[in-house]
Amino acid sequence: MATCSNGHDNPEGQAFCGQCGAPVALAEAKSAPEEPAAGSLPAGSDSTAVPSPPVEAPESQAKQGRRRRVLIGAGAGVLVVVVVIVGAVIALSGGGGGGSASSGFNNPVTLANDVQRAANQHLNDPSSGVYNPGASVSGVTCIHTSGTNFECNGTGSDGSTNSVSVTVAADGKSWISH
Repeated sequence: MATCSNGHDNPEGQAFCGQCGAPVALAEAKSAPEEPAAGSLPAGSDSTAVPSPPVEAPESQAKQGRRRRVLIGAGAGVLVVVVVIVGAVIALSGGGGGGSASSGFNNPVTLANDVQRAANQHLNDPSSGVYNPGASVSGVTCIHTSGTNFECNGTGSDGSTNSVSVTVAADGKSWISH
């Protein structure tokens, strides 16, 4: 039986301890320090000196490998969470890249939804010039025609098809119909 540096018994020929992972070969190579004979001290020693604490064996390669895998796994997990959060923020903000063809009202779907909302609000507002209680617009779609111009079409609650030309601000934050 071979003993590791922490005192655990291991079968002969085993390189690392089966319980703690400490190298068994290092423990076999160490010899026990010689005990001075009773009543004698080595030359130049002080009888009142406090013995130094035992030196701990270096951490085993097996433990270092486990710790490294745990740290790499944790780091990868954090990276995945960061990527998911950044992706969600970009998706919720309309795609990023301010002023691009897909952000804010420059996005035809976003513009169509807002044109439909505004049309229905005006149709049901007594102070608007197009007040028509109970009327509504649905199925609005917008098509990019040129620059910041769009053509939007929708269906009225009476079955009529309605069309409006829309110009979107360059930053994609507002629009106006004409």
